[in-house]
Amino acid sequence: MQSVKRNKLRISTVIRSVTFLFFVVAAYGPWVLAFVLDKSLDAIDWKTWTLLAVIAGAANAVSALWRRDDDCPRTMALWGLILKLCLLPLYAPTLIFLTILTMALAAPGYLILFLAYVGQPIANLMILIPLSSSYGLVAAHLGCKQRLISESSAHYYIALHLLPAIDLLSSICLYVKLWKEQRARAASTEQASQDYNASSHKHTAPPGLFKRFRDEAEAEPRA
Repeated sequence: MQSVKRNKLRISTVIRSVTFLFFVVAAYGPWVLAFVLDKSLDAIDWKTWTLLAVIAGAANAVSALWRRDDDCPRTMALWGLILKLCLLPLYAPTLIFLTILTMALAAPGYLILFLAYVGQPIANLMILIPLSSSYGLVAAHLGCKQRLISESSAHYYIALHLLPAIDLLSSICLYVKLWKEQRARAASTEQASQDYNASSHKHTAPPGLFKRFRDEAEAEPRA
């Protein structure tokens, strides 16, 4: 039984690593073509790359759900945070887009031209945000289920995981929160165990006491 469980963990770990790398490659692929290979944005097949990102994101979500009974909430949150950090360079185009969008609101004509040129790349980036949040969403759910965070806090983290740029901050806060709560619970459990052992020793006869009583009884003269 233990060997079967270990094999399952090995397989799920390999699958998680593969889907993780697949998602990162699918996320960076079009931008590598654009900036490294010097292709124009409108020459990239954004629909294909977005489809690959959706498939990789779905595989990541399945992997996270598969591991939910084997990993603690903190581990899930850590994987989610690592994934968000891997995608951190992609936030730069998003922030640039939001800045230009704010400026373009004053000139609707420029806004239309801007969206026509970068509409698909930005849509690709927006889709990556919920797709990269599967580990964080599972971590928040498990943390609530194990009473490490409240239900309202879990809903709060889940909502923030789906917002541009803020999702990274939410991932950091969720990991730190779960790390602190699990550490505090482990310390509390250890202290309770020590208190129980100390209490048990108080009600236990000293070593050799029963042997001394037996020897004294045997030494008494019999009538």
